[in-house]
Amino acid sequence: MVDYKTWLKDIDNNTRISKLSIPGTHNSAAC
Repeated sequence: MVDYKTWLKDIDNNTRISKLSIPGTHNSAAC
């Protein structure tokens, strides 16, 4: 089970955001 409050701690600091798959809706960034 993913802990949605701390999931970023498992991502290496050098990981490019383009390498992540972050689900959301089309307008998620517009809010």
